[in-house]
Amino acid sequence: MGKFYDDWVKSCKIPPAGQVPFSLGALLGYVYVGILYAKEVWFDLIPDVIPAQAKEWNLDGIKYIASKNPQATIRYIFRRIRNALGHGNIATEVPQVHVNFGDLFRLCTITFNDVNPKDSTDSFEITLSFEQLFKLVNHFCLVVEKRVYFNPR
Repeated sequence: MGKFYDDWVKSCKIPPAGQVPFSLGALLGYVYVGILYAKEVWFDLIPDVIPAQAKEWNLDGIKYIASKNPQATIRYIFRRIRNALGHGNIATEVPQVHVNFGDLFRLCTITFNDVNPKDSTDSFEITLSFEQLFKLVNHFCLVVEKRVYFNPR
């Protein structure tokens, strides 16, 4: 895949800065379905504990700003990410230098920003690499899959 990426950059004859050989829209669609829709249906499956107590969710050590909730739970973080995603308050950042294809998901980031419209002092912001975000979404999908197929209500 790395060779394909390098060949793609050369064949386009455009500066490689900021160019990625995938659709950011398709990736955000995956996140939209994996978080926004799934959160609406299976919110109760997200643990209401701080990230250090459920490391399998891959949020332990992730930096975020939660003005009203500095010890945010995984459920709270998901809710605020969902709000930012649902309201389009996201920003992606792609490195402005050529990077190896294998490093793209680690170096491309997405920032979710959510401000409570009823209380502007209640804000939340988190920046995740695409790699971190996909691990989070994948884990949530696995939890949902276990509930749906192996432990239906």
